[in-house]
Amino acid sequence: MIAAVLQVFSQKGYAASTATDIAREADFSFLMAEIYRKDLSTI
Repeated sequence: MIAAVLQVFSQKGYAASTATDIAREADFSFLMAEIYRKDLSTI
């Protein structure tokens, strides 16, 4: 799972330098994915 998250970050140009940065970005990324999924379900 972490590898998939890092792959997405690298594709989007993120450079997470510490474990804390990675965790913060991952939390944000999963939150945005949740919101995006909910938006798609309303179409």
